[in-house]
Amino acid sequence: MDEGSEKKGKKCGAEVARILKIPYRTLMRWSEEGLIQVDGGGYRGKGTLWTDKNIREASVIYALRTARLSLQKVKDITNYLISLGENPMSSGEFLVIKNIDGEPREIIKIVTTGEAVSLLKENRGQLILPLWKPDENER
Repeated sequence: MDEGSEKKGKKCGAEVARILKIPYRTLMRWSEEGLIQVDGGGYRGKGTLWTDKNIREASVIYALRTARLSLQKVKDITNYLISLGENPMSSGEFLVIKNIDGEPREIIKIVTTGEAVSLLKENRGQLILPLWKPDENER
């Protein structure tokens, strides 16, 4: 495979930072700390290649950070979801419930099975609500 075909459909770190309006250094830190597994690499993120999946992961991490979640909590949630066999940031949806001060009180992820799972340590793993989806035959 030549270098051109390997890069096809992927974006460099600087382009991803511009697209997501995230500081480049923040994006590279997430990659360096293993929150996002990107191709390539090198000194300070030079030569990283970002797929659409990586970009979605960065977007979700950014949304959780802007919801006032610490980077350590994002890492904890990521590790917990991996332990459940879930793709932590690139699939499913997140719901952040904040208290009156704007701090996250609860984080819920709708996992690939359609269930909603609590992610903060106090309630971690509790099934919040199994979501009902009609079967194709019931429609």
